[in-house]
Amino acid sequence: MNRTVWQMQWIVLVFAILFPPCAIHAKTTDASFFFDHERGWFWYERPPKQEKRQREESYAFPPKTIEEARRQLKSLKERAVMHPTDRNMVAYIRLQNWVNDKSDAFANAWQRVLWTHPGLDYSIDHPIDGRALLIRREEKDAHYRQRLNEIAGRYGMIFMFRSTCPYCHAEAPMLRHFAAKHGFSVIPVSQDGIGLPDYPRPEMDHGISSQFGVQSVPALFLVNPRRREVFPVAFGMISESELARRIVSIVNAREDGGGK
Repeated sequence: MNRTVWQMQWIVLVFAILFPPCAIHAKTTDASFFFDHERGWFWYERPPKQEKRQREESYAFPPKTIEEARRQLKSLKERAVMHPTDRNMVAYIRLQNWVNDKSDAFANAWQRVLWTHPGLDYSIDHPIDGRALLIRREEKDAHYRQRLNEIAGRYGMIFMFRSTCPYCHAEAPMLRHFAAKHGFSVIPVSQDGIGLPDYPRPEMDHGISSQFGVQSVPALFLVNPRRREVFPVAFGMISESELARRIVSIVNAREDGGGK
């Protein structure tokens, strides 16, 4: 073998051992500068970042719990508003329709149960139908009339007013009619000593306003003479129906708590 050839083979063998193919490839990458030298040492460019695709949360349909349905509905609605694609709209509408169907089924079941268990029906004692409301009101008025007639036998009223008060003038006829209908005794008390057409001969105040804490008129008080008890009923104008309701409520609370 020619000595020169042998030396060349030896050099190639040593070079292959010291520099495996991967190292050679790495070096050739650096050497690519010589093939792209017009871009200089800083020609290397970072590869463009791949745009991260937003992961869309998947939902199990139909939901298994109310909490899950509520959470999904909120999320799907927000997604459809921000990205109103056909896919997002279909997902939201499908779930919304499912929720509506569940609501209808619940309402229908509720109604069926009330039909077969009338004791659970709140509307029986608190009707909403116009005719039923009228009957209910008549029943309540009859109960109030009977109760007020009983109360009038044990309680009286004090009516405090001032002759210059227009509200007192408007209140007096209603009170006089109410008292006559149920049998209440009314003691009129005038802060300025002057009467009203419906109560021409009132009692003088003599400090009663201060004793009862009256700061405005007209003022009405319910009085139990036997027990020497006084209960404020109204300050300012009040309707006849509201006056009846308050008197019955005050006496019921008083007698339920302490007896007659």
